[in-house]
Amino acid sequence: MTRCKLSIAVLITGILLALALPAAAEEINKQPQLAFRLGGGSAYVSDLEEWENGIGGGMSFLVPAGKHWKVIGETSFWNILSDDDPKPTRYIFYIGPGVDYVTGRQSFFLGGSVGFGSLTYDYTDVDGTRKRLDQGGFGFNLHTGFFFKLGDKLGIGPRIDYTYVDIGNQQTFGYLSDYKVAPYWWILSLAVQFP
Repeated sequence: MTRCKLSIAVLITGILLALALPAAAEEINKQPQLAFRLGGGSAYVSDLEEWENGIGGGMSFLVPAGKHWKVIGETSFWNILSDDDPKPTRYIFYIGPGVDYVTGRQSFFLGGSVGFGSLTYDYTDVDGTRKRLDQGGFGFNLHTGFFFKLGDKLGIGPRIDYTYVDIGNQQTFGYLSDYKVAPYWWILSLAVQFP
């Protein structure tokens, strides 16, 4: 008799846990989330017409808007790594709203945003003159990756970003008076997400 009651109690407890855990997970998925990422990648911004390596990353704020959808606000940046002397400046920043499609708590995600970006760019000309450009324009970001949940309050995973900013034809560069500086860059980063 006691063994039967114990079996029934274990069975009922198991059923309640099975019902409670998905509900708890669903509740966690309804919370806004904050993600930070840092990594490396390449950008094409140069008058030398070549890809340049650098570090990049960003931040995202995600608000669940459905079972598989999140509304996001995100930033992305890229900065050149160079040993040249004098050091060139290549810094790009992007910010914009968008949406993410996610598949679950241990989730693949795919998303994009449309926003605004800026480029700070300078170089030293052959005659030693330092030339500089600071300009902004419209852009977009596409991204994908995967998050592994490490508990109720933390997720971690890889993310790939592709970002483009169109800042138009620039007069700043002298001999590049009609050069269209439209930077685009990709970053492979490690992202940490809360909760």
